[in-house]
Amino acid sequence: MTNRVAELLEAPDDHLVYEPDVCFWNKEIADPFDDDMVVHPAPDLIVEILSKGTASKDRATSVGGIKFEDYAAHGVRGYWIIDPVRKSAEQYELDTATMAFASVGAHYIADTITSLTVSGFTIPVRAAFEKRANMVALRALLD
Repeated sequence: MTNRVAELLEAPDDHLVYEPDVCFWNKEIADPFDDDMVVHPAPDLIVEILSKGTASKDRATSVGGIKFEDYAAHGVRGYWIIDPVRKSAEQYELDTATMAFASVGAHYIADTITSLTVSGFTIPVRAAFEKRANMVALRALLD
């Protein structure tokens, strides 16, 4: 469900199935979740971390950027793409009129990124790439 590397599988009914690297639901949506739930509503935020094997499925500009289009079509409100090579985070927000993602901007290692769909969630981009910055950011979020 969350914090798992995205993978592409062929489901028995010939539909493509994949999982995001990170999913987040706001509390009011997540409160009724339990361990037996199989189907969940669209997350408020999905984060994908690019790799050579997943970049073409994750990124908007790629031919076959299937996740980008599919997440928007299913109502995911926010989408971040973390690029370890460029040390950047691309931020998108759902345009509900078109059910497509609109670019909010690109954020680089010295920047912070603030979610437009998860109230109060701001994190330094550096925290996605450096262990010490990650630990500091996590402590700040938990305090």
